[in-house]
Amino acid sequence: MRWVVIALTAGIAVIVPRAVAAAQESAQFSSATDLVVLHVNVKDKHGAYVTDLRQESFTVFEDGRPQTIRFFAKEDAPVTMGLLVDSSASMFDHRDDVIAAAAAFTAASNPLDELFALLFNERVRPALPGTAAFTSDRDFFRDALARIFVPSGRTALFDAVAAGLDYLRRGRYERRDLILISDGGDNASRITFDEVIARTQASSALVYTVALPDAIGRRGNPKLLERLARATGGEAFGPKDEQRIKQTLIQIAQDVRQTYTLGYVSTNTARDGAFRQVRVGVETPNRRPLVIRTRDGYRAAGTPVTPPTAPAVETLSASRAIEVRAEKVAPSVPAYRIVVTNRSTRALIAIQYDAWRGATRVTGGRRKNERNEPIAAAGRPYAFEIQPASTIDRVAITALLWEDGAIEGDGVLAADERLLDIGKAVQLRRVLKLLHEFDERNGEAAVHALRARAAALTLTGEVPLTDASRTGMQQVKDALMKDLDLFEHAPGARPSVGFATWIADTTAAYEEWLARVAAR
Repeated sequence: MRWVVIALTAGIAVIVPRAVAAAQESAQFSSATDLVVLHVNVKDKHGAYVTDLRQESFTVFEDGRPQTIRFFAKEDAPVTMGLLVDSSASMFDHRDDVIAAAAAFTAASNPLDELFALLFNERVRPALPGTAAFTSDRDFFRDALARIFVPSGRTALFDAVAAGLDYLRRGRYERRDLILISDGGDNASRITFDEVIARTQASSALVYTVALPDAIGRRGNPKLLERLARATGGEAFGPKDEQRIKQTLIQIAQDVRQTYTLGYVSTNTARDGAFRQVRVGVETPNRRPLVIRTRDGYRAAGTPVTPPTAPAVETLSASRAIEVRAEKVAPSVPAYRIVVTNRSTRALIAIQYDAWRGATRVTGGRRKNERNEPIAAAGRPYAFEIQPASTIDRVAITALLWEDGAIEGDGVLAADERLLDIGKAVQLRRVLKLLHEFDERNGEAAVHALRARAAALTLTGEVPLTDASRTGMQQVKDALMKDLDLFEHAPGARPSVGFATWIADTTAAYEEWLARVAAR
C-alpha cells in the first residue's frame, strides 16, 4: 500500500499486514507476518529513471542485517491523488502559475488516477462538489480548482495536511498520493506542527513538498516543508521562480509513476518501539553508479522511544489576557513557531514581540492584518513562524492592541497604528465615494475606468499627513488594486453582468473596514 503526500512537498517505508484494508493508517502492527513496504526510486548519474531492474537486483538491510524480499512490483498502477493548495493571501501572485502547474501535473499522471483537491486559507474547502468526491476528468478537475482558487486570508497549513490524510481514506485505490502546494507559512491552524508530523508518521503517507517563493516575504517557511518531507521519508523541492513550478510538478508526477515497491518481513520480531534503520542496495550486471531514494527506516510496534526534548523557550507577555508558547519547528535550524492564544472576550488586532538569546535581542517585529481585521478572535489562537539568525531562549510579547483601541505594554505600537489609521480613514472614505460612483455602471469600460480612477488616488490630505499616515493611505490603495486584479482575473468573470455585484460586495467590505478603523 502506498500513500503519498505532495505539498507543492517523496519513497516511504510502512509496515503493512498482508490482509490490511486500504483505510489502514497505523505504521505499527502486532503480527509476526507484518510486511515492511518500501517505495524506491532509482536513477542513474544523469538523473534518468532506471526502470528495467528485477527483484534480484535489490538487497535490503535492516539495522545492518540482510532481509529477504517477499514482495516486488514495478507497474504503473493508478493512485488516489489529492492536491492541497494554499489559497491564502500570500499566494496571490502564484494563482495562475499554480493552476497551470496543476493541469500539467494531472496530464503527466496516470490517466486512471482518481483526483481531488482541497484549498485552504484559515478554512479547508473541497474544490469538487459533494456529489463528486473524486474525478478522473482532467478538465473538470482543472476548472473546479480554478473556480474556487481566490487567494485571501491567513494560512492553516497543518489543518489542511490533517484534512488531506483523512480525505485519502475515502479513495478506492490502495496506492494513494496527497499533493500540497504552499510557501510553507502557517498562522491559523488549530493543531500544532508536532501533531501533524505525528499524524503523517502514523500513516503510510509519502510527502513531497514544493515550497513556492513567497512574494510577501514574511510568512513563508520552506524549512517547515523540508521537515515535513523528511519526517515521512519524502523529498522537498523549492522552485526558484514561477516558470519552474510546472517543471517541478511534472517531475513529481514522473516520480510517482517510476517507483519500485519492495516488501519484506523483518527478522527482528521484538516489539520494542525502536527505530530501525533501513538501507536498500541495487546492483546491476555492468555495476553502473545509481542513485537510490527511499525512507531511511521505520519505527517498530510497541512503546515508542521518547526522543529528547529541545530546551524550552521561556515566554513572557505584557498582558494576562493571552497565553504564549514557543516551539522549535526544525531540529537543525533556528526556526520557531509562536502561538498566542487570546483568553479575553475582545478580539486581538496586533501584537509586538521580541526574541532574545541571553541578554541579546536577536529579532523582533509586529504581527497584524493590513485591513484592521483581528488576528485572533476571542478564545482563538494566532500562530506565526520566525527564523532568527541564531537560537533563542526567550520570547516576549511586549505590546498588544485590542479591537476597542486599548493598548497593553509598549505604547509605541498603539501610536504607530493610530497614525496608520488616520491615513486609512481618509483613503477609505475616498474609495467608498469612488465605488458609489460606479453603482449603476457595468461592462469592460466601467472596469477599466474604475482601475484608472483607483490608480490616480493620491496620498495627501486636506492637512499635512505624517509618513505613517501616508503609508496607511497606500495600504488602502494597494488593497483596492489587488481586489480589482482578483475580480478581473477570476475564472468565469463577466464584467457585463458581474461588475455591479462586485461593486456592492466591495463597498460593504470597505464600509466594514472603515468601521473597524473608527472603532479604535
